[in-house]
Amino acid sequence: MRWTSFRIGTPRALREKLEGALDGILTVSFDIPYGVLVQSPLIELVHLTGMESLLLALYDEPETMHAVLGHMVDSKVRLLERLERDNLLFDNKHRLRRLGLQPRAARRPGTRLPCGDVGFADAKEFSMMSPDMFREFALAYQKRGLLRFGRVSYGCCEPLDAKYALLFAELPNLRRLSVSPWADVDMAAEVIGSRAILSFKPHPALVSDGFDEAAIADVLNHAARATKNCTMEVIFKDLRTVGGDPTKLERFCKLVRAAL
Repeated sequence: MRWTSFRIGTPRALREKLEGALDGILTVSFDIPYGVLVQSPLIELVHLTGMESLLLALYDEPETMHAVLGHMVDSKVRLLERLERDNLLFDNKHRLRRLGLQPRAARRPGTRLPCGDVGFADAKEFSMMSPDMFREFALAYQKRGLLRFGRVSYGCCEPLDAKYALLFAELPNLRRLSVSPWADVDMAAEVIGSRAILSFKPHPALVSDGFDEAAIADVLNHAARATKNCTMEVIFKDLRTVGGDPTKLERFCKLVRAAL
C-alpha cells in the first residue's frame, strides 16, 4: 500500500476546501485536540506504569523520573512549536467553558501563543503529594507548556488546598482554578480572591443519588457566602447519571440562581 502525504495549508485554506466539498450540507469548524491542551504527562505515566509503581519510583528513582518527565514534556512543547509554526492553532476557549474571557485578546508579553489559546493541566495523580513534591515532579514540567499559552486553567477533581499560592507564583497566566468537592472552598476563596475564576464543583452525588433540596441549598449558599469577593462559576464535574430524572438538573440550576 502506498501512502501519500500532503500539507493541508492554513486553517483558512483547509476550511475553504472542506466547505467546497460539503457544499453547505454541514458547518465546518476546527478544534485544538484535547491532548494538545493538556500540558501534563502524569496520566500517560499512570497508563504506562500503574499508579503504585509511579509513586514508588518518585522516591526510589527520582533521577529516572526526572529524565522520563523531561522527555515527555519535550515532545509536548515540540508539538506546540510545530502547530504554531504551521499556523494550525485555533481559538479554543469554548473547549474550557470560555473562561469568561474576551476573544481576540492581545498577546500577553512573554508568550508565544495567542491569548485566544487556553492551556490546561491538572495533577489528580499527585493529590496526596506535598507542595514541594508537587512543584518538583509536576508543576516544574507542566509549566513549560503552560507558560506558552495566553491563559491557563488548572485543576480537575483533586483538592488544591495547599497549592493555590504555589500555582499563582509559578503561572502568571493562571486565570481559572478548580475547587473540587474535596477542596476547602473557604480557603480557596481567601487565596484566589479576584485573581482568577474560582471554578466551584459541587459533589455530583447531590444530584445523581437522590435530591435533597435543603442539603444542596446549604452547599450552594455556603459557597456563595465564601466566594462573595471572587469571580465564581458553578459546574458539575463527572456527573454521569441523574437517576432517570432529568428534571433534577433544572431544579439544581434554580437553586444555584437562588444562592447567587
